[in-house]
Amino acid sequence: MNHPPSQLQPISRLPALLEAISRQLQFLQEQITTLQKLRQSQETLDEVSLARLRRIYSEMADLPTLLHEQLLYWDTVAITTEQRHNLELFAQCITVLDDGIAVILELIQLLRTRYSA
Repeated sequence: MNHPPSQLQPISRLPALLEAISRQLQFLQEQITTLQKLRQSQETLDEVSLARLRRIYSEMADLPTLLHEQLLYWDTVAITTEQRHNLELFAQCITVLDDGIAVILELIQLLRTRYSA
C-alpha cells in the first residue's frame, strides 16, 4: 500500500504526529485495561457494543502500516539529530500501537466467545 509522496507528511509534522500517537497509545491502554477488567469480572458488554469495538479496532489495524510507510519516507529525507531521536520514538510507538490493537481485538474476541457460550 504505497502512498504517493504528496499524501505523506513532511518531517516538520513529526512532533505533532508523535504527540497524536502518544495520546492514542494512552487511550489504547485505557481501553485494554477496561476490557481486561470486563474479562475478569462477570460484567458484560452487549453484542452490539462488542461488534462496534471490533469494527473500530479492525479498521485501526491498518494504521501501523500507514505510519510505517511514513517512517520509511522520512528515512529518505535529510534530518537533524533531534528528528532522528523523534523518529526512533515514532518507530517504537508504531510497534506499541500495533501490539495494542492486536491485544484489544483479542480481548474483544475472548469477550464475544465468553458471552455467546
